[in-house]
This record gives sequence, structure tokens and C-alpha cells, in this order.
Amino acid sequence: MRAFTLIELMCVLGILTVLLGGAAWTGASEYRRVAAQSEVDQIMLFLRRARVLAMTESCREAACHAGTIQSVRITSDEIALLDADVTYERIPLSGHLQLEPTEISFLPQSGDVKQPVAVRIDTGPGKVRILSVSRIGSISIH
Repeated sequence: MRAFTLIELMCVLGILTVLLGGAAWTGASEYRRVAAQSEVDQIMLFLRRARVLAMTESCREAACHAGTIQSVRITSDEIALLDADVTYERIPLSGHLQLEPTEISFLPQSGDVKQPVAVRIDTGPGKVRILSVSRIGSISIH
């Protein structure tokens, strides 16, 4: 009957440790990438909702008769949807994104913005996305 020596077992354990360590590191990197993309998607969703609300002249309050400016406030720790400077929806961000705090406002009926906006979003080491809103309210990410 032949058994494994201690040196053979230690070699196998060493190889498994290296392989599992590399897989865990890759998995964590992928998790951060997916989490950052999810937060960028949330920002895009809030911008599109604010524009639609402005264009349809929708209000959150029953007393509102005319369309109001709909805004989105973006910081590194939260996204907020505003109706005439009143926050009515807020989602916290996990901190995977680095960006300059900004507020983007859409005008009633047209959905236009007063001036074009570009927000630089750092989604990870060496990964930069530019979120832009044109004067006519077109929203894109590059």
C-alpha cells in the first residue's frame, strides 16, 4: 500500500492556495466592476425619469398645475430626484464611483437643459466614463 508523502501534500495545498487566491482576487475585481456599472445605470435611469417628468409636466404634489423643473442631484454617495427643489426620491450609492457632485435640471415641456453638462465618472482604476446631457436633453454615456 502506497500513501502520499508530506511533501506531496504540501505541494498540492500550495498550488490550490495560489489558484483559489487568484480566483478570489478576480472575483472581487469583477464584483466592483459590476457594482460600478449598476450605479451608472441608476444615474442614467434617474436622469431619464426626470426628463420625462419635465416633458409631461408631471408634478408630485396635487396642488401643482404647471410643469416644474425636474432635477437630479448626483454625489458620490447618493442620487436624488427633485421636483422644484424638493427631494422626493433618493438612492444611496456604495461609493464605487468617484465623481464631481452636480445637479442637472430639465425644463418643463421641452425637457431641455439650460446648458450642456458633462460629468466625469471614475468607475475603477484607469476606467473613466463621461456622462453627458446635451442642450436638448439628450442623455448619453461614453
